[in-house]
Amino acid sequence: MALVEDLLWAHADPDLDLEHIRVRRARNGLEIVALMGGTSGARALHGARSLLDRAHDALVAQGYTVATPSPA
Repeated sequence: MALVEDLLWAHADPDLDLEHIRVRRARNGLEIVALMGGTSGARALHGARSLLDRAHDALVAQGYTVATPSPA
């Protein structure tokens, strides 16, 4: 879990407004909770998606699959 957190931080530029990351075990793998700053929910969602896009190749290289849940 620490490796995933480190990889995400390594790909988080200031423009993403990332403030905090928590990686925890979930029923189907790992769950990432990210506290995103920004001026709106849409900006926070865009920042989170961008972070996953930027870190995707590094995460896959470590054997992880990146999936996003459907909106509730």
